[in-house]
Amino acid sequence: MTIPSFTIRRLGPADLTEIRALNAMFGEAFSDPATYGDAPPDDAYFQGLLAKDHIAVLVALAEGRIVGGLVAYEFDKFERARREVYIYDLAVAAGYRRQGIATALIARLGELAASRGAWVMSVQADHGDEPAIALYGKLGEREDVLHFDIAVGTWGRALTPADGRAGPDQVHSAHGPCREPDQTGSLASSAASRPTTALRLAAPSARRRATSPALIEPTRPGPE
Repeated sequence: MTIPSFTIRRLGPADLTEIRALNAMFGEAFSDPATYGDAPPDDAYFQGLLAKDHIAVLVALAEGRIVGGLVAYEFDKFERARREVYIYDLAVAAGYRRQGIATALIARLGELAASRGAWVMSVQADHGDEPAIALYGKLGEREDVLHFDIAVGTWGRALTPADGRAGPDQVHSAHGPCREPDQTGSLASSAASRPTTALRLAAPSARRRATSPALIEPTRPGPE
């Protein structure tokens, strides 16, 4: 399906209809409607979230509907006075893929990241998700990492100095937030580690704005 045009914009506190439509699109694209629809936050929660400067929610609009979206989080760093941006959710609705939408969303995020003084953007893809890896590989530098999900409220009791393993103050976290999408992009929890691919996407400088070339994009659920 070829669409005539689409627009990218950032959602704000007043965009309650749009954020709910975005969640519905994520649930369908990731084949995970329960996570994105079973317990929707109330309006006040969404308004507070969308008012935060360090959270960017971008949508692609075409033919009067949301056909793509991206959610990213900004982190202030301690090792240096700088910021990083992590792309947490990215999807394009079925029927609208391979139109440059995902690339345009990332490009717009790059502009926002540059304006906020971020030095790099990061995104994660599972091994085997070749369409996502192909897209991200054209935009950034690949790093092979192990990602771990650590259940809140249990790891401190499981890892104690008494049993000869690391205590809570000795545990080092993996790069990036504790989230692991499966190959369809849905959230998955696992006690074991899984090899993933992380890519760093350089934030454009204020002088050189990001463009949105039509790169190869996934043809099945995942980041697109």
